[in-house]
Amino acid sequence: YQLGLPIRIEIGIVGKVSLKIPWAGLFSQPIILNIE
Repeated sequence: YQLGLPIRIEIGIVGKVSLKIPWAGLFSQPIILNIE
């Protein structure tokens, strides 16, 4: 589904999901999403 951002989320079976959001520099630093 879409969140209104240029990010598409696919729901599936994953072992681990890690989301790193730099709140202090939200618009100047990347959001890192690791799926294993």
